[in-house]
Order: sequence, then structure tokens, then C-alpha cells
Amino acid sequence: MFGRRTTFGTKQPSLSEFKETMRPTPDADGVTRVFPKELWDDPKIGRFLQEVGFAPDDARNILPTAQDYIALFAAAKKRLDERTEAFNREMTTRYGYCRAAPFLVIDPHNLGRRAWCVSICPDESHRIR
Repeated sequence: MFGRRTTFGTKQPSLSEFKETMRPTPDADGVTRVFPKELWDDPKIGRFLQEVGFAPDDARNILPTAQDYIALFAAAKKRLDERTEAFNREMTTRYGYCRAAPFLVIDPHNLGRRAWCVSICPDESHRIR
């Protein structure tokens, strides 16, 4: 009733086939780019992209891989662990003992919005935010 009309004799694409067509493929050098290298060879499009400030090997033009995300999250976890240990050392010298651990609190009303990581400590003015 609503949406596209089906035409007899044509195959309707499935969701998995649609996802495959939307996934960018790597270039000949194995790097997946937002704007493929073939676009840079076009006189109109390539010149326009350069005028806007892009370059073929610019970091903004290269899509991150799963390994890039793994490294990003590992670095963030390391920084959080360092901050937590520094906080625990400072609170231990101040109060004698503190073993705070960060945890994620998500309000059901704010799912999909920004969440905060907090810790409960003897002094409420010192929170890991």
C-alpha cells in the first residue's frame, strides 16, 4: 500500500544485498577511502575535492578499520586506568584508603544520549568525570 510498488518480473533486493552495495570496497592499494582514488582522476570532481581541502591520502578520507578501533579503545582504557590509579593514590594519601573504580551509569530516560562515568569516594568534590 505505502512505499514502492512492486513490478512483476523484477527481483526485489534483500537487506543483505543492499548492505553489500552500501559497503565501500578497498582501493587497489588495500585502503578503504571515503572518496575512492578513481574520483580524484576526474577533472571536475578531483579539482572540487582539492578546493574543499581534501587529499586522496588525507586521514579524513581513509575509513578506519576494526584494528584502528581496537587500538583506539585500548588507548582510552589505558588512559582511564592511569587516571583511576592516580586518583586512588591521591585519595589514599589524603584519607588512608581509597579503591575507587569507574563504572558507567545510564539513566533509562537518557539511553542514546551522553552518559557519565562516575566514582563514589569519601570526598564528593573529587569525582572521575
